[in-house]
Amino acid sequence: NAKSAAGHHWPCKYWSLDSQDHYIRTGNPDDSGNTSYSGTTPFAGLLYNVNPNINLYASFGRGFDAPTLNEVAYKPVATQSGLNLTLQPSRSQQIELGAKFQLGTGINLQAAVFQAKTSDEIVVLSNNGGRSRFQNAGDTSRRGLELGYSQRSTQGWSTQWAYTYLDATYKDPFTACYTTTCSQTIPQPANTTPPQTVASGNLIPGIPKNSLFADVSWRTPGGSFETGLEWKATGRVATNDLNTEFARGYGTVAARMSFTQKTGGWTWKEFVRVDNLLDKAYAGSVIVNQASAQYYEPGQGRNWLAGITGSYKF
Repeated sequence: NAKSAAGHHWPCKYWSLDSQDHYIRTGNPDDSGNTSYSGTTPFAGLLYNVNPNINLYASFGRGFDAPTLNEVAYKPVATQSGLNLTLQPSRSQQIELGAKFQLGTGINLQAAVFQAKTSDEIVVLSNNGGRSRFQNAGDTSRRGLELGYSQRSTQGWSTQWAYTYLDATYKDPFTACYTTTCSQTIPQPANTTPPQTVASGNLIPGIPKNSLFADVSWRTPGGSFETGLEWKATGRVATNDLNTEFARGYGTVAARMSFTQKTGGWTWKEFVRVDNLLDKAYAGSVIVNQASAQYYEPGQGRNWLAGITGSYKF
């Protein structure tokens, strides 16, 4: 009874960036310029149906990420004006192998391993005085695994959890600025310091190695009422390419509740949810490579959202 299926697609991407400088004065030269980026992102996948309860799959693809406007906003050298039109897109290759299992009525399990290799990774060159400058580094690697589990009972209870392990590292060394006195100018000006070298094998900052999500919910047989609790946990993350400081991991709890009514062709739903229920203090994100070591951005405290939706079926 085994069956297999395969598919592929081969899209092309093209971006064009054009800048016209209308503020040209003495000491402020014409910074007009243009550039374009193009690439293909082929993808292929294979699915093998072992039996009605087990599916195995494999996929391969290539990625193409053009620089954003934020990344080209400033040239690498602080004394130069205009857009950084020399910044190149990053290109990647990804492969994933996985399996999906149905372990009885309402029970599903998923597992996958993956690896992505990227060339010309776009990284922070310097982050000082409110200006982030970017450059292309060498190769990087991202590899890991994902596990997922879900179960729904006939009594209205549902549980699900998902775990991700991600090892994201630099494969090639490169140099960048990490202090307020750093300068890329050669020869080195007085009272400045040269860029520092990031070693091969360092963790890519801002990416946690471990993350976990769990959810428990209950709903009435007709679905008119549902409530649930969610838990999200994230491991520590590096705040800079040198890996000299890390933001601590954290976990937060959220609660939700909803009511649903059907009247004729109308369906109404009222909902409310509270995030960070325990009002935990944590670093929600980091400012990568901030020169004054002001890396941390606080996450939201306890906050809530309420609303009502309505839809009509003709």
